Amino acid sequence: MSGPQQLVIVTNLNLLLSTEDAWNHFKVHTVCLSDEPMRERLNTLLVSIPDSRMAFGLEIRYYRECWCTYVSNTLKKCLSDENTVHLQHVNLQEAQAIFFQHVRQVILEDHEIRTLQGLLNDYKRVTTNYGYYSTVKSSFLKETLIKEFGEDIAFHE
Repeated sequence: MSGPQQLVIVTNLNLLLSTEDAWNHFKVHTVCLSDEPMRERLNTLLVSIPDSRMAFGLEIRYYRECWCTYVSNTLKKCLSDENTVHLQHVNLQEAQAIFFQHVRQVILEDHEIRTLQGLLNDYKRVTTNYGYYSTVKSSFLKETLIKEFGEDIAFHE
């Protein structure tokens, strides 16, 4: 799952969103956009797509230059832990995407073993940083993580 972003080249200018890694980066990149109308349009699109299989079926294409500018280069700078707390006007979906990016880093890339309670604390911390105070239960978070990560994440009793 981790590794370099891979996109299938369709033409010299357009890239086809075709891997899980690229899809994950696409979902979270909106938090870094300063163009509010574009950010709103992309968030509306993201809400309507339940999973990567549907996204791949829609054959989402991105201009190569835009992908480099707004997705791959921006995410490294924008989503470091020091920078995410300074982001403004983050909606709940984007806060969750930041949390999922954190889980990808900590569990899937760094291979840390985390308890569900520890992940719940991380989720509450991330969402609270953006003004979303919730009483999320671990069962909800577990279902949400399974929906997002599928077979890539496991929970042991």
